[in-house]
Amino acid sequence: MESSAALHSIQNEQLRMLLWTANRTLSTGDKLGIADAVRYENAGGAPVPGYSHITVALRSTGQG
Repeated sequence: MESSAALHSIQNEQLRMLLWTANRTLSTGDKLGIADAVRYENAGGAPVPGYSHITVALRSTGQG
């Protein structure tokens, strides 16, 4: 896993917002991409309260 520090350094506000929505930061400071989050949820891990990466991934592919 990579550190989420690189996301903090992005100066372009729109780009930073886009990248924040496609990544999640763990309490350790490690960054998870959407693919990692979907794998985690598929394995039975609890999604972010009120937000399912699986639902978002399905919607983005036209399946949800």
